[in-house]
Amino acid sequence: MNTIDTASCIFIFVRTFFLFRVFSSLRPLIRMIKEVLSGLAPFTTIMCVSGCFFSVQVYLIFDKINDLGESKKRHEYFTCAMDQITIVASGEYSEDNMPITTGGFSLYLLAFYFTVICMMNLLIAIITERYQIVLE
Repeated sequence: MNTIDTASCIFIFVRTFFLFRVFSSLRPLIRMIKEVLSGLAPFTTIMCVSGCFFSVQVYLIFDKINDLGESKKRHEYFTCAMDQITIVASGEYSEDNMPITTGGFSLYLLAFYFTVICMMNLLIAIITERYQIVLE
């Protein structure tokens, strides 16, 4: 599938989605989805910044333990950063993913708590607020 096909599929989906407003029972739901998506920009920004922060901290711990050379640092940073964002999102902390140290594990717990507990509660609050706006 080339880029034009992909873009056209997305546009057709969005157009079909908004055509469902013809049905009166679906109008509030479609409006709610539109409102929720418009309110997710700050949430997404906070989520990305926190993910980058935690991945940089883990990389610094990883670099200190493994003593990487200058040539490997840039490649290892992006590999480590993507791995850590995946680990925090999925909750799969293990010896292979991150060095087992007190600092590393406490940083993982802090990141997991912030991502799962705080950010999911924030997401639920955003959706609830938008739902109340749509119902009024």
